[in-house]
Amino acid sequence: ETDKNGKAAIPLDKIGPYVIRLTHMEWVKKPTHEWESYWASLTFEVLPKSVPPLF
Repeated sequence: ETDKNGKAAIPLDKIGPYVIRLTHMEWVKKPTHEWESYWASLTFEVLPKSVPPLF
């Protein structure tokens, strides 16, 4: 869920892979269609503190 500015706070409290998905729908009412949709996803992994960073 996002706040009034569209920002979300996502707790990363567990080790392992994560997938964050976003869908944004906009009502545009154009001659060819009324809605436009935007989709995105982000995948990453939270590693244990004992694993050194790659960079």
